[in-house]
Amino acid sequence: MKRNTWIQGSLMSLLLLYLCACSNSNANDGNTSSNSLMKIVQETEHGLFYSPDPEEKVKTSVAALAEAFESNYDRITKLFEFEPVGKTVIHVYSDKVEFTKMIGRDTEGTYVAKENVIKVYTPAALEDPEVKADYVAQVVHEFVHAVTQQINPVVGYAKWLDEGLAYYASNQLETELETRSLFLDVPTLEQLEDPDYFAKAGGSAYFYSGSIIRFIVHEYGEKALNEIIKDPEQMEQILKESTQNIYEKWKADLLKT
Repeated sequence: MKRNTWIQGSLMSLLLLYLCACSNSNANDGNTSSNSLMKIVQETEHGLFYSPDPEEKVKTSVAALAEAFESNYDRITKLFEFEPVGKTVIHVYSDKVEFTKMIGRDTEGTYVAKENVIKVYTPAALEDPEVKADYVAQVVHEFVHAVTQQINPVVGYAKWLDEGLAYYASNQLETELETRSLFLDVPTLEQLEDPDYFAKAGGSAYFYSGSIIRFIVHEYGEKALNEIIKDPEQMEQILKESTQNIYEKWKADLLKT
């Protein structure tokens, strides 16, 4: 098949075609000096929540993150048929400037694969319901990264797949679909294949990548999705469709939404 750069090819091709996903894109993500300042704030059934900030400052925000994490834990691990070994470690920072400096880029969350640690920025004050919803969704989003990249680290190098999985499984996609009815910026297949697509499209790239994952689940099933996670290069063989056909079917389905 001629059009297969979306997912097929050698691992080297994958690395060249796609920028590293949010969880792998900067060497500073593994800043061990900040890790030494971490203190346990809350332990849950499946998680350990640490912060470099005083417990009294972040206790409320950490509790909100912990509640969201636990309420989504079983659903996500069941979806991907994977149970992490040990409790998931989450580092919570309330200072955005320091967090950005520590991570080395402007983001509000990352999964550091080499440490197997989720790191998130969350403001200490979460009184606004919309603000709270955004930040608790972020920790769930990063947990999806943690799960899928533990299943197969290669996922972290296919950005549409990595971010699409996280946006879909964190329910951020469904939340956006509740208010979004126009799809005027649907990417072409060429745009999806462009390693700079996320940098150019911003939030829309997350939405459309998530909608591709949603389409795969609805059209081909969760089993097929999990097979793709384990071997992304074999997507056409797994779905028994060419990349072009998958794209056209996804686009038609999306525009019916």
